[in-house]
Amino acid sequence: MFYVDVQNVFNFKAEQPDILLQQTDEAGIPLIDPEDSSRYLLKYVNADSGTVLPTLGIIIEI
Repeated sequence: MFYVDVQNVFNFKAEQPDILLQQTDEAGIPLIDPEDSSRYLLKYVNADSGTVLPTLGIIIEI
């Protein structure tokens, strides 16, 4: 028997907060904020979630 399964068929995206990452130079050293030397430079990364996940399968009964 063959089957097809599709998870998240409506492509629902869960709301999640953005991710903050510390900016670094080419050597991996954290960058300091030029306006406030007591802080590092940060960047926002959009945290999308959810995707359509199709699956094909075979069931064998013995």
